[in-house]
Amino acid sequence: MKKKVIILLMAAMMLSLVACDQDTKSESAGEPEVESSSLNNELVQEQQTSGTNQENDSEITVDTEEIEDVVEDDSYDFGDMDPLYVSYLKNEISVENPYDILTYKEDYTSEFQDATIGYALVDVNGDGENELVVNLSGDVDQLLEILTISDDKLTVVDIFESHSMRMGASVYTNGVVGEDSTYDDMMDFYFSYDLSGQRKGIITFYKAADSESQLLYEYYYLDGNSDSKVMLSSDDEYQELRAKYVGQPVEYIDITDFVESL
Repeated sequence: MKKKVIILLMAAMMLSLVACDQDTKSESAGEPEVESSSLNNELVQEQQTSGTNQENDSEITVDTEEIEDVVEDDSYDFGDMDPLYVSYLKNEISVENPYDILTYKEDYTSEFQDATIGYALVDVNGDGENELVVNLSGDVDQLLEILTISDDKLTVVDIFESHSMRMGASVYTNGVVGEDSTYDDMMDFYFSYDLSGQRKGIITFYKAADSESQLLYEYYYLDGNSDSKVMLSSDDEYQELRAKYVGQPVEYIDITDFVESL
């Protein structure tokens, strides 16, 4: 009887162990299902994120194309500039002068290598209306042209051309125009224009080639009157007098790319 009880107890223990083993396997088998579900969720999220990014990328592409269209457009915004000046800068009209500055730039690239073209609006004759200043400049070359409108016609006020670093021309915000030269005699000449386009001397600094003065310029005279020389005492005096009459250089608006695209 005891043997039967023992046998029954052993059988019950074996059955219990088998049942535990099956539960363990069942739990183990269930874990991949959980992982698979998690992976599926991550995949869905990635697809959703990818879809959103693709939409964003599409929008960015459209914006980029629009920007490129603007860049490739050969139009140029000249603001509220007088239409005659705009037409001249667009090379739609020309003026009666030795050469048209925009065509000159294209035809004489050997002289004006890596040149830039800029424009500025400045009143150089005191009539309250701005003249158009076009400046073509390279490493050592310069072609500066001042144009005005008279009787609804575009005319040239003045032209300056140089192919040397020893000569140059500048226009200033107060309407003063300057030329400087260091060929033999040294001259720094500042002037404006009357309504007829004639130069009106303001102040001129001068030093003769054979001068023994150690100063940058030896003397100056006003209003273009070379007979009224005033000797300079120092280079500081030159700088002070220059600052009194001469303003700040104009800042040219570069239209090089626009001109080259014509």
